[in-house]
Amino acid sequence: MHTAADRPLDPALGPLEKEYTYSHRADALSLVIAALLCTMLAVSGYSLFVQPIEGLSTLLAWLLTGMGVVFLGVLIYFRIISRSLRVHLHQNGFVYSRIGLSHKVLWDDIAELWRVEIPVEAGAVPTGSLAQLRMVHKNGHLVLLLDSLHRVGELGDRIEDAIYPRLLAEAKEQLAKGQPVRFGPITLDDKALAGESWEQLISVGVHQGITYLLRKDDREIGIHVPNTRVLMALAEARMPSPMPPSRRSLQ
Repeated sequence: MHTAADRPLDPALGPLEKEYTYSHRADALSLVIAALLCTMLAVSGYSLFVQPIEGLSTLLAWLLTGMGVVFLGVLIYFRIISRSLRVHLHQNGFVYSRIGLSHKVLWDDIAELWRVEIPVEAGAVPTGSLAQLRMVHKNGHLVLLLDSLHRVGELGDRIEDAIYPRLLAEAKEQLAKGQPVRFGPITLDDKALAGESWEQLISVGVHQGITYLLRKDDREIGIHVPNTRVLMALAEARMPSPMPPSRRSLQ
């Protein structure tokens, strides 16, 4: 049995499939930052109200105290906001809610899906990546889901699977009419992609949310575009020969 908050706002959403909530990793990170801020406040407070610390002027102590209070307040505010975030995934769309406000998004409403993966390193050792989803509604409304949401990458895959067939069909129909298809800052048609003729391109690949075009002169162009899965399907059908693996995908 689902609570009232879990029920679809619209029968068109279909049955509930999964709920995505606040990430424990983001929770742990916010606690570490809070501990550091509290330590800074304790040091500056001790210097101001108990015993001056050598090398720490009164002005600097007050400055650190003020900064610590402000940053701690902002952290607490965003922690409350983030912990209230819920995404209820349904068969035909999803509902995302935050502090009592809910918004419904049907798959047919999504015009663009932008995916970003920011690599995270400890020293020079890769430790993972931070994912971000940005969806543009047909009416221009923007939906932004950050890595503070648990398994946001998995949610992105599910959304992409749902909208891909429709977006690909619409793009093919547009090309059949002789019209170019826009992917954010670039366009694709039967002659070129992003102003580069198909004959000049060796491969098109996607790595960490960025689309890379490799030319025959070995020059590589990186562009952040939406709907990369649709772009890749159209590119593969127009390349003069089978594409080799993207240079970036092998890294």
